[in-house]
Parts: sequence; structure tokens; C-alpha cells
Amino acid sequence: MASLGGGPWSVGSEPAGPGWVLKAVVRVLTDRGEPMRAKDIHAAVEVLVGEPVPRSSVKGALASDVAGSSGRLVRVTRGRYVLAETRSGRASSGTQG
Repeated sequence: MASLGGGPWSVGSEPAGPGWVLKAVVRVLTDRGEPMRAKDIHAAVEVLVGEPVPRSSVKGALASDVAGSSGRLVRVTRGRYVLAETRSGRASSGTQG
């Protein structure tokens, strides 16, 4: 698997820095641009980092950010999450205006 470039992790090494799981979750949801199930987010995070990630780490990142003050994630229904900016109608494809 190729290096991810620009991420806080690299294939074959331990992820660096606090919050790396949340950063990976946000990247996965940004790339998708639509609500995703928690289990699909978990699978995509593992593909993104190229190594196993505990499901509890992904679920913890989802729960803490939804409940946190940053407000980057929104739980749209049980087990489904989306970026807050996507839900509010702003573009998530990298073009902001």
C-alpha cells in the first residue's frame, strides 16, 4: 500500500500525535461527502491508515466530536454520521465560497 501523504500517519509505523483517529474519520467523511454508517467509517479508516484500528477508537472519536465543542461531526441518525459542513449545505469537495 502506498504512503498516504499529508496525513498524521504512515503505513507500517505507529500513528503520531493525539487525535489521529479523529483526523482520519474527518478525512474519510470529507472524501465521501455524505452520511456514513459507523462500521463503514471504521473500515474506511483502516484502509486509509493501512493497518488495523480498534473499532472502539473510531466510535470514541465519533462520540466525542459529536458531543464536543468543535462541532465537526453530526449524528444524523443512530449509527450514521456526516460532517457538519456537509449537513448545513456547504460544499465538502474542497471548493468553498
